[in-house]
Amino acid sequence: MGDFTDAVLLSRPEDISDLPPRARYGIISQTTQPIDFVRGIVELVRIAQPDSEVRFVDTVCKPTKDRQSALHKLLDAAEAIVVVGGRASNNTRQLVETCRAAGKVAFHIERPNELRAEWFRKIEVVGLTAGTSTLPETVRAVHERLLELAEHV
Repeated sequence: MGDFTDAVLLSRPEDISDLPPRARYGIISQTTQPIDFVRGIVELVRIAQPDSEVRFVDTVCKPTKDRQSALHKLLDAAEAIVVVGGRASNNTRQLVETCRAAGKVAFHIERPNELRAEWFRKIEVVGLTAGTSTLPETVRAVHERLLELAEHV
């Protein structure tokens, strides 16, 4: 944002009403935003500014898109989702928010020892996903811990 003094930050659909009138808009996105959210914002800008040229350059990274897409499939199969990743990681937080927006219970953890058996007492199917920068060995360790907890529930 510091490099573009005329830029307007749109964090929510409601922010579109703050857009100044312009002949052209160029839209880019933080690389870790859910692509469906970004496309929705682009469409709302087009609707709000019908006489303007609106160009969107897709800067959302492929791993983020892949994780979001896989999560949507997982949401159909699981009652709750464990999301593994740093609390400061935007793409991990977006996964958690996507779960909750879909009405699913989401547990955001960084390490396997954060899991609690009582979280899963009334849950039969638990999904597991992780932010794009989460190490595969961390995801495996969480998976193993979930299997251990399943034996005792």
